[in-house]
Amino acid sequence: MRRLIIQILKKFWFPILLIVLRLLGRKHDWAAKTHTVLKKAR
Repeated sequence: MRRLIIQILKKFWFPILLIVLRLLGRKHDWAAKTHTVLKKAR
């Protein structure tokens, strides 16, 4: 089970990061700016 979770995180770490930053961006300005920059760089 642990190996499966690690494989999923290795494959999808960037989309997960973008989702977390988008959610944090509602409350924190720095997260919204970081989300915008990473979305453009993608």
